[in-house]
Amino acid sequence: MTVVRGAVVPHAPILLPALASPEVATSAQNVRRAVESIDTGDVDAVVVVSPHGSRTGVYEKVAGSLGEFGIPGDERWWFGPPDLAQEITRAWARPTLDGSIDHGAFVALSLLGDFKGSVIAAAFAEDNATNSDAIDLIEALEGLDARFLVITSAHLSASLSARAPLTYRPESEEIETRAVEVLGADPEPLTELGSELATRGGSCSASTLQLYGRLFSGSRSHLLAYEKPVGVGYPVAVAVPR
Repeated sequence: MTVVRGAVVPHAPILLPALASPEVATSAQNVRRAVESIDTGDVDAVVVVSPHGSRTGVYEKVAGSLGEFGIPGDERWWFGPPDLAQEITRAWARPTLDGSIDHGAFVALSLLGDFKGSVIAAAFAEDNATNSDAIDLIEALEGLDARFLVITSAHLSASLSARAPLTYRPESEEIETRAVEVLGADPEPLTELGSELATRGGSCSASTLQLYGRLFSGSRSHLLAYEKPVGVGYPVAVAVPR
């Protein structure tokens, strides 16, 4: 087993110090502290998986910014071991993605703070990721002679208050409560809850939540933080394989 542990990390730009308004400052700080506490040692690479790819695949380089949001500057680079990235690409049988990493990968990595280790960035296509994409990625990682921390970049519902992007949806409350519960227990139900979070709660992250559920099915997930300052559920959780 080459996935030695995993984490769920949110990817809202407002969680970054430079963009956290007074409205979200306390919640953003709680999220950042939780993410910075994630153990990144004793692995050959951190693999971050975003739900916001233009296509499904592995990024050729791990560099990006928040330019897509009209925010200048703050371009960052992480060391991406090319040989290992190519091994994952071949084993997964998905294409290499050129250009900058998307914000789902960029923000999740930025929340790690001053991380200097090796990073590989992958993505699921935003609109048409499939179950086989996740299953094949797990098999690819497990078949390689390397140790990985897999960070699944994910939000829960986006309809938890009138301030939320999708405003308030009463039907999202039940599914949100259930998702928070399983992030502090066996995360396997996320393989089903992911799609419900998308349809009932407006989550953007069904694919990565389902990946986390599959990776750590039968294990214990630990919820380190959960905030919803603008009506969007921002979880931080960690797990190790059983």
